[in-house]
Amino acid sequence: MKKTLLILINLMIGILSSGQKIVIKNVNIIPINQNILLKNKSVLIENGKIIKIDDFKNLDLDKTEKIINAKNKFLMPGLADMHVHLHEKKYLDTLLLLNIAAGVTQIRVMNSDVNQAELKSALNQKIKPTVYFSYIFNKKNTVNQIDSIFSDINKNNLDFIKLFSVQDENTFDQLMTRAKQENKTVCGHYPSGIPMSKVLKSGFKSIEHLATYANDENIGNLEENIKLTQENKVYNCPTFDFFVTVFNYQYPNDYRNRLTYQKAPKSYIDKWEKELKEKIEKNSETKFLESGENYKAKFEKQKSVFKKLYENKCLLLVGSDPSGLFQLSGFSMHDEMLFWSKLGIDNYTILKSATQTSSQFFNQQDKWGTVEINKDADLIILSKNPIEDMRNLSTVETIIKNGNIYSQKELLKSLK
Repeated sequence: MKKTLLILINLMIGILSSGQKIVIKNVNIIPINQNILLKNKSVLIENGKIIKIDDFKNLDLDKTEKIINAKNKFLMPGLADMHVHLHEKKYLDTLLLLNIAAGVTQIRVMNSDVNQAELKSALNQKIKPTVYFSYIFNKKNTVNQIDSIFSDINKNNLDFIKLFSVQDENTFDQLMTRAKQENKTVCGHYPSGIPMSKVLKSGFKSIEHLATYANDENIGNLEENIKLTQENKVYNCPTFDFFVTVFNYQYPNDYRNRLTYQKAPKSYIDKWEKELKEKIEKNSETKFLESGENYKAKFEKQKSVFKKLYENKCLLLVGSDPSGLFQLSGFSMHDEMLFWSKLGIDNYTILKSATQTSSQFFNQQDKWGTVEINKDADLIILSKNPIEDMRNLSTVETIIKNGNIYSQKELLKSLK
C-alpha cells in the first residue's frame, strides 16, 4: 500500500507540473555542447522544451511558473544508458522508475530473450525514460527471413537492430545491405568469424563490450582497426561495470564503496549481501573468484583498447548492462562513468558520451543531449559538480522529464 501510494503521489506531482511553465533559478549549467560552466543562470521550460536561458531578471514571467530554486547547484542533460535489458514485464514499473530516479532519461534496450514488440506494447508507465527498442537478430535468423524481419521492424516501429549473433558472413552481408536500403541501424555484439576491417566498413554502428579488438587474430592490427573505427564513426559501448560485477572484481570490500551501494534501498542491499554469502558458501571463496581470475588478462586488454579508442577520439557510449550483483538499473550508470574516470578518461568526455554522443547515435542531436534553447528539457539537478569529480553523480536531487518534476529521494522511498 505504501509503495502504491507514494508512486501515485509522485505521479500526481508530475501531472500537476506537466502543463505548467518551469523555471530553474540561478543554477550553474553544464551545457555539454561546450566544455564550459554557465554560472548562476536561469532556465525557462514550457511544454517540455527549453525556451530561454538567461539571468533570472531577464526572463519574461507571469507568476504562474513553477520555480525551482537551484542556487549553488548544477544542471546538466539527463543521462542515456545505451545498454539496458528489460527482461520481464512484471518488473517494468520498478526498472523504469529506477532509471528516472538515477537521472537516466533515455535508454537503449538490448534484450536477447524477450520479444520487444510485446514489451513495447506493455509500456504504459507514466514515470519512465524515453525507451529505444530493438529487433534481436541471432544465429537462428536466415537470409530467407530478412524480408519478414524488416516487415516486423517497420510494423512495430522498432528503433534499431541489435545483432546478438549471426549464422555466417553471407547472412551478415545481406543484413547490412538491406539495413542500408531501409535506413535502419544495426549494432550489438561483434559478428564472430567476420574480418574486423569488413565489419568496421560495413555500416555496423556500435560494438558492445569492446569485443574482438584485442583478440589474438586482431591484436596485430589494433592500430589500423582503431583508425577504421574512427574514420567510419563506429561507436563503442564497453559496459565495464558488467564485467566488474559479474567477475566479482570488487570483492571482498570495494563493492560497498560503489555509488550504487550508497544509493540503493536497504531491501536491495540486504538481498545482494544474502546472495553473495550464499554463492560463497555454495562454491567456496576460491571457486567464487575463479572465473574472474581466468578473465582478468582479457579485461586488462579491454581497458587498454578502450584508452586507445579514447586517445584516438573515437565515439564512445556509456552503457551499464545491469545484470550482476550490486548493480541497479539507472544507478549502475554512475559506477560505469566513475570507472571511466579512474581509467583516465576526462570527465567532460564521459559526460558528453552519456548525453550528446548518445543523441548523435540516434540522429537526435537536435532534440536532446545538451542544455540549449529548443531542446527537450530532459534535465537533472545535482548538488555537486560531476565535471570536478565523477562521484558527484551520486548527488542527483531532481529530475525533469517530459515537463514533469521528480524528486530522487521520493522516488527511492517508494521502493523501500
